[in-house]
Amino acid sequence: MASIYQLHSLAKQELTDAVDWYEEERKGRGAKFFVAYLKTLKAILSNPTAFPKDFDDVRKANLQKFPYTIYFEEVGNEVFVYSVFHNKRDPAAWKKRVP
Repeated sequence: MASIYQLHSLAKQELTDAVDWYEEERKGRGAKFFVAYLKTLKAILSNPTAFPKDFDDVRKANLQKFPYTIYFEEVGNEVFVYSVFHNKRDPAAWKKRVP
């Protein structure tokens, strides 16, 4: 069980952009996206190893009802989120962030 997490600076931007985009699409939809993100993050922090590995030691968790995936790595008792990634984008974009 991880107790803390960090977001890569580009993951923060992806999250903000997604919330803003959904909110512009329909009032209240951005908040629903953010709640889906938080629920997924809570599940990740509760049991990071429950999610499948995707790239090296990076795991992935899909958001419910939205075409986004959280790519993260557990290091000790910390989770590092590399990306809040729209599933239609080229996955090579986030993989460059992994050290």
